[in-house]
Amino acid sequence: MNILPHKSWHVRTKKNIERVRRDEEKAAEEEKEKQRRIALAEQEARTSLLRNKARYRGLPTSSVEGVLSSESSTDITRDVAIVQSGSKDCCIPGLGDSKEHMNFFKEIEDGLTKQGTNKEHEAEKKKEQEDLEKRIGLLTYLGQTALESKESAPWYLDKSLRKKSKVEDEASKEKEDKEAELKHAVQQKRLEEMDPLIQMKHYVEKKHRKHKKHKHKDKKRTHKEEEKRKKSLSSSASSIAAPSSKKTIEEMRAERIARERKEKFRAQALLSPSTVSGGATAGRALKNRHESTSSSEESDREGERRGMKRRYNSQYNPEFVRQPKRKHNLYQQQATLQTEKKLHQRKAENFYTRKKAAKAEVKISDGFLSLAFDFQREMPCPNKTTNDIYYRRQLSLHSFKVHALATESVHMYAYDEIIAKKGADEVTSMLAHYFKSFVPKSVRTLKLFFDSCCGQNKSYTMVRFIYYIVHCVRRFVSIKITFPERGHSYMKCDCDPGLVNRKAGVEVPEDWMEVFRSARKNPSPYNVVQVSQGDVFGYPSS
Repeated sequence: MNILPHKSWHVRTKKNIERVRRDEEKAAEEEKEKQRRIALAEQEARTSLLRNKARYRGLPTSSVEGVLSSESSTDITRDVAIVQSGSKDCCIPGLGDSKEHMNFFKEIEDGLTKQGTNKEHEAEKKKEQEDLEKRIGLLTYLGQTALESKESAPWYLDKSLRKKSKVEDEASKEKEDKEAELKHAVQQKRLEEMDPLIQMKHYVEKKHRKHKKHKHKDKKRTHKEEEKRKKSLSSSASSIAAPSSKKTIEEMRAERIARERKEKFRAQALLSPSTVSGGATAGRALKNRHESTSSSEESDREGERRGMKRRYNSQYNPEFVRQPKRKHNLYQQQATLQTEKKLHQRKAENFYTRKKAAKAEVKISDGFLSLAFDFQREMPCPNKTTNDIYYRRQLSLHSFKVHALATESVHMYAYDEIIAKKGADEVTSMLAHYFKSFVPKSVRTLKLFFDSCCGQNKSYTMVRFIYYIVHCVRRFVSIKITFPERGHSYMKCDCDPGLVNRKAGVEVPEDWMEVFRSARKNPSPYNVVQVSQGDVFGYPSS
């Protein structure tokens, strides 16, 4: 996106280009007018010279030069008749009997006729122009089309060419279709050869055929056994007495209901957990299930008496129906959520009270110090609003802030991304430099407040560094770390970058450091420390 021509200080803008174009056109027109006037003056001079020569034809050269010189000083308003010695009298018909020389420009000089153009030449030119306009279709008469004025029809209206092109298109289309079909067939065959599912399908079909043969044999055997059983049943049924088949409809209905109930109890006994665990026998399960179904039927009847509508039929496995949510579960969930919210707020309040207590304790004793530190937002170099620079790869500047809660002094460790990264090694290296350079030796107790960033602060590297400072170097007696609650991690060091002018015109990282130093005046300016590669140490992970 090129926005450079839109700048007011740029030379090659649209306004300047238009002004130069106008000036060039004006100069060309002036030059053209000057050349026209020169040509006109030359033409007039040449015409006057020819007229004078024609007027004084026959005189001696000396006399002609004298007359021409005298005419240059005074205007000649009449014709001079000159008769050569020894020449015959000349009389021009139509001009009277006066004896004078022949003047072809008399009518033009007297103003009787004006010098015009050649009419025949103009007519020929006009005819050629009309023929050209008719040929290109620009000039047509009323009721006439552009095609009628042409001698032959254009190529796109020629039917023979259209038929030829149509036949050629059909032939090429058929050829392309055949090639596509052949290509598709080859590709399909290749896919079938490489597809393992087709091989599995052939194997399954082959196995199914074998299984079908065995099944057909078993079916024949079972069919014969079924016929034998039917014959035995028919023979036994003939021996049964006739009165046994005479039952009423009520008895048959009762038997059917009892049989269905028995089958249902058997299925419920199989599905009941008591029979699976082996804790109860099938008879007990049937009995318990019968009692439960009878009690459920009684409860359904009572509900119908009270006017409550039953949502399902008790004969179709009501235990499988989705039960409605109970209200006491919702109340319990709300209570737990409220309890968790109160606990979250208490933890956040506890963090802020600890921070205030640490700040007050520093003012009381000299051997105590409380710090809060964090990384600042990255600063781009160069910091420009031009699109050509904004969308290109820029160098980022990292800054690590250490804020003393009691004295409000701020130390900024600034370095670009070529020097180091933003990990746990960088944090511990800058803290070690701060403890060595800016913390008095009288301070023996330290309290640190920082967020729970896993890659920087809340890591094994930070724990090992603190252990090393306390137990190996014995610089401090104790170091206490306090992590804020999630969502309530606002600290004093978070408001320090708000004073930095992020819209400052910066080219290199050193310019950002100057912006940091001049960002605050009270209670004290920011102390900026430029970090080099020798200041960053790599702590082993084990």
